[in-house]
Amino acid sequence: MDGSKKQAREATDKCATEPGRETALGPLESIHGNQSDGSPGNGYPREGTEGTSSIICATCKILKTIENFRKSKLGKYGYDNRCNDCETARKRRRRVNNEGNVIENEKKYRQEHKEEAAARTKKFLEENPEKSAEYNRRYREKYPERAKESYRQWAKKNPEKRRIKAKRYRAKDPGRFKEINARSRKKYPERLLERNRIRRARKNGVVSDLTSAQWKFIIELFDHKCAYCQRRMKRLTQDHITPIVLGGAHTAINVVPACKSCNSKKGKGPPLIPVQPILPLGL
Repeated sequence: MDGSKKQAREATDKCATEPGRETALGPLESIHGNQSDGSPGNGYPREGTEGTSSIICATCKILKTIENFRKSKLGKYGYDNRCNDCETARKRRRRVNNEGNVIENEKKYRQEHKEEAAARTKKFLEENPEKSAEYNRRYREKYPERAKESYRQWAKKNPEKRRIKAKRYRAKDPGRFKEINARSRKKYPERLLERNRIRRARKNGVVSDLTSAQWKFIIELFDHKCAYCQRRMKRLTQDHITPIVLGGAHTAINVVPACKSCNSKKGKGPPLIPVQPILPLGL
């Protein structure tokens, strides 16, 4: 028996001989298991004993009930010799000192047991919503770009869930949502215009699949010039050859670059001059 276990055993045996002594857990005779002959136990749980039992932790040397210890087949008395708090602290220190190996082993385990790992993660998130929120907050602060990219990928794969989540967020904190939208409109005006165009297209039940990459290609093809007045502009608007309100689609073959003035003049009417739309082969 090593030194720590021997000291713990001696300390517990000594406590057991003093049934009137008080501890943080209460009178010793109420927390120690009893022997088969009714005499006080030795402070360690024994198989078949009745009532509660207690163990002195090998690390912190504090007497605790067996509810504070993990069951272990390797333990001499059927329990781990460290309490839950000390074992958690030991694992945390090991993870910090061997971060690279721990992360690699966890990654390998998740790849080999995808369904089991996903089910365990889902269960933990459902049972610990506050811990989950705190972990996500720390992760976003530590890896902002990675978190944004991960959310973009999730939103792209789950558009309906994203809309439900955004609606729930707006209802929970409308003031903050308005503030974020105001900053976004000021910083990215083109994104707001694009969202409005997509919304109008959906509202009118027409196709809407124009991407930002296609729009950049169209601008370069027109040499950054308005399709009607041929003036070179730093900022060009998207003009629909057939307006969306008249059934025109929000696609590359129905969009040409136009300055604000020409776009306003055209309105819902026909093009100011004949224009050649971009063919699908050019994209």
